[in-house]
Amino acid sequence: MSRLNIFEPFQSKEIWYEDQLTRAFLVVLRCSPLSLIIFYDYARDSVDKLLKQKRLETIIPSIDEFDLEKIQFETQRTNLKDLLSSQIVSVLITDEMFEPSKDITISERGARYDGVISFSGDLTLLIENKPNSYNIWEEQLHPSLISLANSDKEIELVKVPALLQWKVIIRKLSKLLSLNSINGTEKIIIEDFLEYIDNNFPSLNPYDNFALCKNYHPHLLKRARNILQSLARDENMVNYHRGWTNWYIETGFEEIPMIGLVIREENNQWSLLVELWFGDTMNQARSFYNSRIEWQAMMNLADRGWKLYANFHISHIQKHLIWLTTPPNNKEIYYNYWSQNIDKIRQYSKNDLLEYLDVLNGLGIIEVNEEIRIEIQEKIIHSNRNYFNACPGLGLVYEYSSMKAIELDKSDRLVPEIKNKILEGLSILNKAVNFFKS
Repeated sequence: MSRLNIFEPFQSKEIWYEDQLTRAFLVVLRCSPLSLIIFYDYARDSVDKLLKQKRLETIIPSIDEFDLEKIQFETQRTNLKDLLSSQIVSVLITDEMFEPSKDITISERGARYDGVISFSGDLTLLIENKPNSYNIWEEQLHPSLISLANSDKEIELVKVPALLQWKVIIRKLSKLLSLNSINGTEKIIIEDFLEYIDNNFPSLNPYDNFALCKNYHPHLLKRARNILQSLARDENMVNYHRGWTNWYIETGFEEIPMIGLVIREENNQWSLLVELWFGDTMNQARSFYNSRIEWQAMMNLADRGWKLYANFHISHIQKHLIWLTTPPNNKEIYYNYWSQNIDKIRQYSKNDLLEYLDVLNGLGIIEVNEEIRIEIQEKIIHSNRNYFNACPGLGLVYEYSSMKAIELDKSDRLVPEIKNKILEGLSILNKAVNFFKS
C-alpha cells in the first residue's frame, strides 16, 4: 500500500515529525488539484527567478503542459527508476529563505527523498523538507548518482533549485480557501492540513494575523516583527532590541532613533503597544527639548488615547542605571523644566549628581523614596563610576488590548492603524516621515 494512502499514516513516527509533515502535504497535493497547481507555479517561479539571475536559458514547462491524470506522488523513496523524467528540479521547503552556495549537480551520496512528484515523465520534482532552516545540509539538494544510474532516459538536471518557504505555502493555501471555486472534499482536506500545521508545526505559520498566534509569546513577537517589516521601506530597518525584548523600527531621528511595537503580558493577558521614548539618552534628550514642542501638542495626543510618561533616568556610557518616577500630576512641570533648562541635561560628577537629585526632588521633578535611595547607594555612591549622564526622557505609549488587536488584524485594519499611530506620535516633531513604504 502506498505511503500516501490517506488512511495509512506512518506508524513508527510521531505526528510532529518532519516526515509526517511531508506526507501530509503530499496528500494535500495528491487530493487537491488547485493546491498542486499553486504549489507547482510557486516552485516554477522560484526556479525561473534564479535562472534569470544566473543568465541560464533553461525552460521550465508550465503546469498546463502536463497530463494531470498521469502524475505520481511518492515519499521516502530511494529508488527513482519509475519516477524519473526528462527534466529534474530539486525543491527545498523550509521556514526561512536559504541561499545555496553552488549550482545543483549529481552527488555521490546515497539518498532517501522526502518527496517525489513525477509529471507525466516530463518533469520530476525531488523535494527536501526542512522545517528548520538551521538543519539544512546543502548536499541534500543534489540528486544522488545512485538514484539516477538505472535510468534509460536522457535527463536534464536543472542547475538551480526551487527555494520555497512554508509560510508562503500556508499563506497561499489559506487564500485558496477563500475562493468560491473550492468546496467539498478538496476544501476539507486543505482545512485539515492547516489545522494540522497549527497543532504540530505552529512556527511555520506566516503570522498574517494575531489570531494565528494562539496567545503564544514567541509567535506574537513574530507577528509584531512582520507588521513592522510590512511597513518599513527596508526590512533591515526592523531589528530586535535585547533590552527591550521586542521589535523596533529605526527612524533616523536624533530625538528618537527607534520606535517599538511591543508585546506586553500581564496576568495571563497580552496587549500590543506602540511605544515612542523620546530623549532616551543624554544627546537624544538635548535634541528633543531643543525642538521646543508645545505642551499642548502632548495633551492633544493624550486626548486621543495616548499615555504620557516622564522617563528620567541616570546612565553611564550606554548603560541605564536608575529610573526615577515623577509625581503623576507633575508631568507638565517636568516637561517645562527640561525645556527651560536644557543646559542641565549633561554629565555630572558623582557628588554633583547627588546634590542635583536633591534639587530635582525638591522641585517635584522626581520622587526619591527609600527604594530609590537604596539604588543610589548601590549604583552611584558605592560604584567605581565617577561620571553619570542625566537623561530626562519622555514616553508616549498607545495600547491595544489583545481582543482589539485580533479584531483589527482579522479585518486587515491593524497594519494601517499601526502606521497611523506611529505617524500620530511623531507628529509633535513636525518632521516628514519617509521610513514607511509609500
